[in-house]
Amino acid sequence: NAEYGWYQTQSTGEKWDETGKPGFKITHASFKTGNLVMAARSADERDNWIKILQECSKITWNNAQLGAAQIKQLEENTNRINKERTEYIEKLQVEVESRKHETGKKEELEKLSQKLEEEKAAMTN
Repeated sequence: NAEYGWYQTQSTGEKWDETGKPGFKITHASFKTGNLVMAARSADERDNWIKILQECSKITWNNAQLGAAQIKQLEENTNRINKERTEYIEKLQVEVESRKHETGKKEELEKLSQKLEEEKAAMTN
């Protein structure tokens, strides 16, 4: 028998069941009822499955929690950026309205100034 983390294989000369196929047993403390016994068509296929499962086992609960924390942080940053964006847009809208008001006043003053100039010119004639 060879041990691979929580994977255990039988050597190719030993049978796992009546079919005589090479296989491996997956055991874990969290399994409540028994283990998983897997059969493969060949020892190479079995070894490939074990290699794949070992790679998958690198994904741990801690990594999952870290990923969840990173996602939460990204969501919080996105929410903060969206809030800041909304605030900037509101400030810009206030500024645009203020500028429109100032432009309207400027136009009124220019018209009033022109009218006063016309009245002044009419009085001097």
